[in-house]
Formats: sequence, structure tokens, C-alpha cells
Amino acid sequence: QGVKNEAKTFNDAIDLLRKAFAPPKPDWRIYSEIFQDKQKFLEPTDSFLCRKRRLFAQLSEKLTEKIMIDMIFAKLNLQIRERIGRCSFNTFQELLAKAREIEMIMKENKQERVEHTAKF
Repeated sequence: QGVKNEAKTFNDAIDLLRKAFAPPKPDWRIYSEIFQDKQKFLEPTDSFLCRKRRLFAQLSEKLTEKIMIDMIFAKLNLQIRERIGRCSFNTFQELLAKAREIEMIMKENKQERVEHTAKF
């Protein structure tokens, strides 16, 4: 009620509500969260990238895709980074396609080792 005169449009009203009940995080805190953790050993790359991209979306200024990828590449699982050179992709879609392929191969290798061990 106290700010109803400030909102000229519906979008203004939504922005005021967001600021009142879910104030935006400062950029420095978002960057801290982006760099805070690495991809877990069994965490799918899809999930990891979604988490990080959700944080990037909260920044007050949008970064280029290249910069975002550069920032989180070092946070990827080491086994994936060893198999994907940073120069081999330019977009998140290309990274995801390559990572999914590697994860599928890693899963097959693990299955074969389990089957091989079970035989002996």
C-alpha cells in the first residue's frame, strides 16, 4: 500500500515486490558463490552448469558466454577437463554435448570394470 503510487506499470510493481521481499544479492557475493565449489565427482555436468548459470543470471551486468565459460571451466570435474580442451568449444551447448559424451563413456568404463571384476 505504501508504494502503490511509485508503481506506474505492472512490471514496476513486480520489481518493487522483489526488492522488498527478495532483495538482490550484491555481485561480489554472487561471484563468491560461483567460485566457491567445484563439480562433485558424480554430479552430472548438466546440473553443475545449471547451478552456475543460475548464479550468472543474478548478476546486475550480463557477462559474455565466453567469459562465463572461462570462469567455470576450472571448476569442472578433473576427468572431464582432461578430456575436453578449453579451445575445443565456444558455447555452453558445445561444452554440454562433449561433457555428456565423456560422462557416457566414463559410465560404460565403470560398468565394464564391475562386470570384469564380477567374473573373477
